[in-house]
Amino acid sequence: LRAANGLASGTGEIDLRAGALGLSISVTPVGGAETLPDLGLRVSGGIDAPRRVVETAAAARFLAARGRPRRQ
Repeated sequence: LRAANGLASGTGEIDLRAGALGLSISVTPVGGAETLPDLGLRVSGGIDAPRRVVETAAAARFLAARGRPRRQ
C-alpha cells in the first residue's frame, strides 16, 4: 500500500485447519527528504491467542543516531 505519509506491506499465512497464523506487516513512514526507519508488527501462533511482537529496533537505532553529536 502507498499513501502520502508512507508505505505499508504485509505477508503471511492463515491456516484455518490448524488454527494458526503467521503474519508480518511493515510500515515505512515518509518524512520529507529524510529516510525514516521501518516499523513492523509480527503476529504468530494460535488464532485464539496470537503472539504479537512490535519491531522497533530500526527506529531505536535511528533515534539514537540522531541524538549523537555530529563530528566535524
